[in-house]
Amino acid sequence: MTRDAVFRSIWTFDIVKYVDRHTQLVITGADSKRKVGQWVRHFPIVRDRVHIAEIEDGVIAADVVWLAGRHRASVPLLAELQAAGSVVVASPCNGLGRILQHGETCLLAPEADIPALAQTTLRLLADEPLRRRLSAEARRRALKRFSTERMVRQYLELYQGNIVEQMSIAS
Repeated sequence: MTRDAVFRSIWTFDIVKYVDRHTQLVITGADSKRKVGQWVRHFPIVRDRVHIAEIEDGVIAADVVWLAGRHRASVPLLAELQAAGSVVVASPCNGLGRILQHGETCLLAPEADIPALAQTTLRLLADEPLRRRLSAEARRRALKRFSTERMVRQYLELYQGNIVEQMSIAS
């Protein structure tokens, strides 16, 4: 995560915290907790409500998860977040707009647009029925699309296809 991405997240959070005083910001995917911690120190007004966690720490249950900017989120991470019931606010870059369905499983905000990200987040925090609907649909799709049974079946089909292909090449 770049310094600019951390600063944009904190600036957005600074807007959100004035409306929702219970909001906490968890920054994940950071290369170094120490490095990000040094950047967060530049914002004393919010630093007691900003937390840093590595992806290896596990998916954190949250009302809203930001995947903003040039986040390199993987499909498994998105599946985990959505299966956990987190509502994702993302930028439609790096293919996330093709994976996530705006208004059905998430809300999309323009990349690096701090006011839009804050407005979208506040909308979700204020509208519990919308948050619940997006969460339920995202969870339903993630559990269906990434179920163990489906993945095993797809791997089996892949391997069987490769075996048939190798046999036809060998003969």
